[in-house]
Amino acid sequence: MNTNIFFEDILNGMNSDVVVLSPEFKYIYINKAAIKDSITREWLLGKNDFDFFKARNLDLSRAEQRLHHLELVKKTKAPVQFEEATNLSNGKKEIKLRNYHPIIDGDGNITMIIGYGFNISKIKETESELELAREKAETLVKSQEDFLAKISHDLRTPLNAIQGIVEMLSEFKFNEKEMALFKILKTNSDHLLDLVHELLTHARINNSINSLSLEEVKIKPFLEEITDTFRLETNSQSVNFNRQVLMEDSLFLSVDKLKLTQIINNLITNAIKFTQKGTVSFYAEYFPDTPRYGSLKIRIEDTGIGIPDEFIEQIFDPYSQIDSKINLKKGIGLGLSITKKLVDLHHGRIIISSKLGEGSVFSVYIPCKQIIPKPTILPDTESLNIKSSQILIVEDHPVNRFLLHNQLDDKKHTLVDAEDGESALNLCRKYQFDLILLDFNLPDISGEELLHHIKKLPNYNAIPVIAITANAFQEIRQKALEIGFSEFISKPYRKDELIQKIQQVLS
Repeated sequence: MNTNIFFEDILNGMNSDVVVLSPEFKYIYINKAAIKDSITREWLLGKNDFDFFKARNLDLSRAEQRLHHLELVKKTKAPVQFEEATNLSNGKKEIKLRNYHPIIDGDGNITMIIGYGFNISKIKETESELELAREKAETLVKSQEDFLAKISHDLRTPLNAIQGIVEMLSEFKFNEKEMALFKILKTNSDHLLDLVHELLTHARINNSINSLSLEEVKIKPFLEEITDTFRLETNSQSVNFNRQVLMEDSLFLSVDKLKLTQIINNLITNAIKFTQKGTVSFYAEYFPDTPRYGSLKIRIEDTGIGIPDEFIEQIFDPYSQIDSKINLKKGIGLGLSITKKLVDLHHGRIIISSKLGEGSVFSVYIPCKQIIPKPTILPDTESLNIKSSQILIVEDHPVNRFLLHNQLDDKKHTLVDAEDGESALNLCRKYQFDLILLDFNLPDISGEELLHHIKKLPNYNAIPVIAITANAFQEIRQKALEIGFSEFISKPYRKDELIQKIQQVLS
């Protein structure tokens, strides 16, 4: 067998361009994929790219590009790779990935250069399509995020007014009839807030713009605080609420407080909803797998109506309802769907067992990291009292300004209002404030931009600024703290929450 013919047949059978050039960049060999016409192949042997491009009246820039890379190979004695684009007669563009590989003898001299190329036009086209699709997806997600943020702001702003007025009314003394009306108002305003939160959370999880925000939490008192609300709530109903938190008081875990609270609240609320008479029990325990990692187990049991076997498979479907009459009174069928997605976000598990007419058990397992807390020095509680302060309230909504004046003691503090960013800056230039309460969404300027301008003013770099916003999403809170806000309060908020945040930044 003729070895030369054997290898030439192999090279000619390849779909990729293959050429061999001399150290002077002249063609020694050209396979059929590089040039199909045999006469042209024979003619080009001993010639270079400039000879070929000039004879064909082609753009010499491609010859110059090849020469540049060949000289680079000669200089470095190392392979090079580059992309070469050619405009075809049909108007399309062909892109080839070209490679030059030097063959070096024992004395370190280049004896020949092997060139080979692959048509990557389809790959580049696919890459362009994927990039375009990625940009469109990112734009869509950003649009959805902006839309949800606006909806959150527009819904929570009036809710803040309603909740604030309800909280103020709770300090009044009512007669029996007035108290009954007040309880109806409070119950339904709380329910409306829960529905808004449920809908917005569901939308954000579905749009994949949700992530965990982990922090060190002393877990036993945290779980007890969450469930204390349900003890009070069930006192006025025909439902007994039992609680057992079986773990050390000193145990610290790394958890997302907001999302863990929502998981527990959704499951207990659901249990109470379907237990018109009987018992709802909450159990919590931590199971260490290693010295640093383990699982937090939450179990909620009820003696309610139970779940039919055929319904368990679809219990976590959005808008799914066992008893539409009950759900129409108390929800829209999103609570368990949200709970499942929040558990999945933690890479956890949720298991259901139920018997119709006897009740249900929901068991949740959340992977957690155990934290060894650093020793902390607790501040003197007396120092947390808010001293008389000059406070600037930057808020465009008149009802929200009214609520802040009533929630803060304006006999003790000097409270000054600004309706927009320009007014706030003018007041800061004129007066020295001890604290600024700043609405994150002003009509004329963003909270971030206004904070930047305030911090540049003389004597204001260290003045605490608390962001107050109707956008309750975790990313907004994180962004606010990152850009320099001292604290973050989400509307609607309670008076004690506002006072506590102010205490923290002024102490």
